[in-house]
Amino acid sequence: MRERGDRGEAAARGVLERAGYFIVAQNFSVRGGEIDIVACAPDGTLAFVEVKVRGYEPIDHRAVLPRAKLSRVRLAARHFLLSYSGHAARLRFDLILLVPVVGARRAHVFWYKGV
Repeated sequence: MRERGDRGEAAARGVLERAGYFIVAQNFSVRGGEIDIVACAPDGTLAFVEVKVRGYEPIDHRAVLPRAKLSRVRLAARHFLLSYSGHAARLRFDLILLVPVVGARRAHVFWYKGV
């Protein structure tokens, strides 16, 4: 399971980097919360990115990020910001959902900004 998550996070980093984002941190964790990827957008927005990999496309994409999980990501984000030395005028929570294409070495990417 962890291997699939690691591959998903690597794929998500590639998506972010191709879009011009700079990866600030990966797998930042504190007691009670974790952030998969922290990235700085080209406009300076700091994005806290949760990555989910599913074997099938869910009917409701928002359901892959329950409110309780988002609360844990927010908690970790607060801790991250206390130690972050960069400047970010804007913050955002994103979701990148990856659904592998059967029989291919690629995935459908669904990127939701500002969840």
